[in-house]
Amino acid sequence: SRCWGWLIIRTCGIKVEIEGLENVAGLKSYILVCNHQSFIDIFAVLAYLPGDVRFVAKKELLRIPVVGYAMKHNGHIIVDRQGGGRSIRRALEQARNNYPICVFAEGHRFNDGRVHEFNEGAAWLAVRSKLPCVPMAICGSGAFFPREARVVIPGGRMKMKIGAPIKLEEMPPGREGTRELTRRLQDAVRAMFE
Repeated sequence: SRCWGWLIIRTCGIKVEIEGLENVAGLKSYILVCNHQSFIDIFAVLAYLPGDVRFVAKKELLRIPVVGYAMKHNGHIIVDRQGGGRSIRRALEQARNNYPICVFAEGHRFNDGRVHEFNEGAAWLAVRSKLPCVPMAICGSGAFFPREARVVIPGGRMKMKIGAPIKLEEMPPGREGTRELTRRLQDAVRAMFE
């Protein structure tokens, strides 16, 4: 997956800057929580983040040729809204197998230059798996491959900024803790977003 992501980034002539890798040094498994501007974000995460990252993705992505096949056969967590229990068990299993799990917390791509409201799924997964949450802001990718685009505008630049992990011990118990963790992750990503 790393090689595939890197080749796609290079073929498209995209320059990727990454800051804050020290924040995930030594972490084998964690929940990476970020905004989502472009389909290219997936390949950049695969290429530049350490570990064999698994994504939480909606079932509809399986229809995309090549990408859908790769997601299905490489252990990514496919969310079927009708069969949510199986999806959650799969996510928890991948977390126990020491894979970083990436969640695009806005739910889908936005390329309007803003960070939108986060869903609580990433925080809920972190609480259930007892893994630290790592916020990451993705900036710039919406400019060269926006949501409705069919091809990448070559030579684009994007930046990924990784923040410090948020420890679950700092959160209140129960539903209130999930809401608080979601709010803190969203605030951290907004603060890093350019």
